[in-house]
Amino acid sequence: MFEEVTDRPSRWRIFWPGVDDREGALLAIQLGYWAMFVLAAVNLVTCVISRNYAGVVAAGFFTLLGVGVRLRWRVAAAVGLLIYTAALIYSVSHGSGIGVLTVFIFVGMLNGVRGTFAYAKHGRAAQGSGVTAVEP
Repeated sequence: MFEEVTDRPSRWRIFWPGVDDREGALLAIQLGYWAMFVLAAVNLVTCVISRNYAGVVAAGFFTLLGVGVRLRWRVAAAVGLLIYTAALIYSVSHGSGIGVLTVFIFVGMLNGVRGTFAYAKHGRAAQGSGVTAVEP
């Protein structure tokens, strides 16, 4: 009777999946690349509405980084998180606030970094043990 209550996963686990296994790492990677794609889309829409087309390059850059995260590239995830963090620090230091979407995108990118590094670690562990790693 009590197992149903105690074994139930937290509903917040969707935003912070465990990366203890390859499936969890893949879920974190998925959150990472979707965060990059959402950021690129929001950036593109904002640039078109404000008729400031200089931000289109940034939208394209984050789209490419999102593709890199989807391909499980650790460098793409880390570079995207670093650039986004620098942009957040810059905007906060100049008096701009942080919105809910900003927090979700940041957590998604952080999950992308966690997932890509954990996925690579699980791949090395599978190679070291002699077990053949199967790509999902």
